[in-house]
Amino acid sequence: QARFLASVGALELKVFFVSAVSFLAMHAWLLSSPTQSHSFGKRLVFWLLVGCLCAGLFYLRGDSHEGNVWLCGYVLELIFSIENVFVFHVIIEAFRCPFAVIQKILAIVICCQVGFQLLFFVGLSRVLLQASFLPYVLGIWLVGVGVQTGLSQHDHFELKDSTVYWALSRVLGDRLLPEYALDGSFVKVKHGSVRMTMLAAVTACLLLVDFLFEVDVTLAKIEEFDYSLLNFTSSAVAAFAVPDLYFVAQRFFKRFTLMRFGICFVLVFYGVLLLVHQFVDPPPIAGLCVVIVVMTLSVLLSWALGYECNDKEKMRESAVGQDTAKFSKRSSKEAGHDDEIGKNVATVPDTPKIVQT
Repeated sequence: QARFLASVGALELKVFFVSAVSFLAMHAWLLSSPTQSHSFGKRLVFWLLVGCLCAGLFYLRGDSHEGNVWLCGYVLELIFSIENVFVFHVIIEAFRCPFAVIQKILAIVICCQVGFQLLFFVGLSRVLLQASFLPYVLGIWLVGVGVQTGLSQHDHFELKDSTVYWALSRVLGDRLLPEYALDGSFVKVKHGSVRMTMLAAVTACLLLVDFLFEVDVTLAKIEEFDYSLLNFTSSAVAAFAVPDLYFVAQRFFKRFTLMRFGICFVLVFYGVLLLVHQFVDPPPIAGLCVVIVVMTLSVLLSWALGYECNDKEKMRESAVGQDTAKFSKRSSKEAGHDDEIGKNVATVPDTPKIVQT
C-alpha cells in the first residue's frame, strides 16, 4: 500500500480519470438506445488508440522507461482480456442474455474489475497469493466448461438443462426467476418475497470469474513490473476496451460456427495451463499465438466446409440482439400478467422471459 501511494503522480491520475469518464459516458449513451446496432469495431479501435496515446504521454514526459512499462502492461492486460472474452461468451450464451442486458452487465463487470485491480495493486494480491489452490479450482472449472461447450448443441439448448442454472436453482430455490426485467432490475418483489432475476445471476457469475482471472494477470504484472500506479492505470485503460472486444468477437463466433470448437480448445488450453502452472509457465504472448492460430483455423475450416453463416439478418438478430425490441413492444395487457408468470417459476422456458415491471 505504501509503494502504491508513493507512486501516485498527476499524469497517472489524469490518464485514469479521463479514461474512466469517457467509458462511463459512452456506456450511458449506449444503454439509452439498447436496440440499435453500434459500431463496436470502431469503438474498439478508439480504445486501442487511447492506450497508445496514454503510452505516448509517458514517453513525452521524458521517461522512456515508464513509457515502456505502461505500454507493456497495457498489452499484457489486453492479452489476458482475450481469455476473459472467451469465458464471458460461454456464460452469456448459457444465460441467453438479450443484447440490452449484455451491455449493462459488461459495463457493471468492467467497473467492478477496475475496483478489483485497485485492491490487488494496493496489496490484496499478495494475500491471495497464499491461496495456492485458486489456480487449480479455476483450471478444473475451465476444462469442464470447455468440454461442455464442445459437446453441447446450442441450437437445442435449454436453460433449465444447464449446470449453471441447476446450481443456482439448488441454492436459491424459488427465489430465482428465469426472466429478465426490461428496466434492468436485479431483483423483483413477487408475492411478498424478494426474488433474483437472471440479470443478477449472470452478473454474479461473471464477477466471480473476472475476479479470479484478475488475480492471475495482476500477479503477472507485479512480477514483471514493480510500478504500482503505472500497472493499475494500464490495466484500467485496457479493461475499458473489453465490452467492445467482446461484441466484435461475438460477431465472429456467430458467423463462423466451427469457432465453437475453437472456443472449446482455448478454454481447455487455459485450464490445463493453470493446472500445470508450477511446471510449465509459458509467456502470455505464446498463449496469445496459440489462440490466434486455433481461431484462424476455425474460421478457415468454417469457410471451407460451408459452416459460415452469411445470413446478415439472422446474424444481426443473434449477435446484436434485435429480438430485444420484440420483447419491449409487449402490450400493457400482456405485461400485466407478471403475477401469473410468477406462479410458474418451476417451469423454465428455453429462453428466459423479458418482462416489464
